[in-house]
Amino acid sequence: MSFFTRLLLLSLVLGRGWADGNETCHDERYAKYSNHVMCLEPKSCPEKELKVTETDRQDQQAVLHALNTFRSVIASGRTAVYHPAANMRQLTWDDELAAVAQRLAEQCSQTANFNISIDRFPVGQVIVSEEKYPMSWEMESPPHLMNLTRLLFSHAFDYSYLIKDIPHWRSTPTGDDFSQLIWAESHLVGCGFSLFVDDGSGVHMLVCLFGPKGNVVNASVYVEGEPHCGVSSKNYKGLCTKKAVNRAFEPIPCKDANFSAKYGVMCEPGDHYPQWVASGLLYERMPCDERFWRKMYYFTLTAVLTTLLASVLGSLFYYYQKKLFII
Repeated sequence: MSFFTRLLLLSLVLGRGWADGNETCHDERYAKYSNHVMCLEPKSCPEKELKVTETDRQDQQAVLHALNTFRSVIASGRTAVYHPAANMRQLTWDDELAAVAQRLAEQCSQTANFNISIDRFPVGQVIVSEEKYPMSWEMESPPHLMNLTRLLFSHAFDYSYLIKDIPHWRSTPTGDDFSQLIWAESHLVGCGFSLFVDDGSGVHMLVCLFGPKGNVVNASVYVEGEPHCGVSSKNYKGLCTKKAVNRAFEPIPCKDANFSAKYGVMCEPGDHYPQWVASGLLYERMPCDERFWRKMYYFTLTAVLTTLLASVLGSLFYYYQKKLFII
């Protein structure tokens, strides 16, 4: 075979490789994956105008706290719909997942089917967006992420009734985001954000990637039962973690003026933040006051016992009076 023939064959092989779409992929970790989002240009946002993509460390802390607070509410049994979770893990931030999520957010599409694989484990995704027409300058001002996390959890609560089989997961048309959010064995997360203009409308989009991936057919979303952890989280009731995670934990910086201005609702005591999330539901829902219902329970029980005792005493008195009258 001549030199020129070999050169021609080599060029054809290389051309076939370029046709796979990864010829511009400069990161060898992702070049082996077909149609990987990390092989696309940053901030490309095809056919739309990208406005904002920047998030900082405080934004990451806020999103992570929001996700763990949501998981804690479910795991500790503070909903009327679901049993508590025995094995739900606390989420920690993962920089690689965050980088992939950010690149995906910069593509400005919720429907494009990009590859988001990484080498360490299968990856699950949750995407939420909020659209307003027309685009206004207020949309470019923080906080961007508070309303998106509220919208994410509100949608999850709306659709949660479709997740009927916690021990044996199966896909539903609208419940998959919720099940990924509370998947017990997912313990790493990274999120990305974008604001873009699409046909005159401003669109906020939050992308969160989870690892290891949830939504595995016939696997359990979580083990139902009271929390039973080898190491319990010191910061999120009902969640399990590792000692190293407890030691390395960074609380949200509520004393920082910039953080409290953007995320002040997270710094309120008690269940104020979960109740704030609940207030954003598309239908009215009253928050459950456990102390009120405990008082109602004891009041009702006391009333019933008092009524029974009065009835017994009344019957005895009547019988005694009747006996005396007969004599």
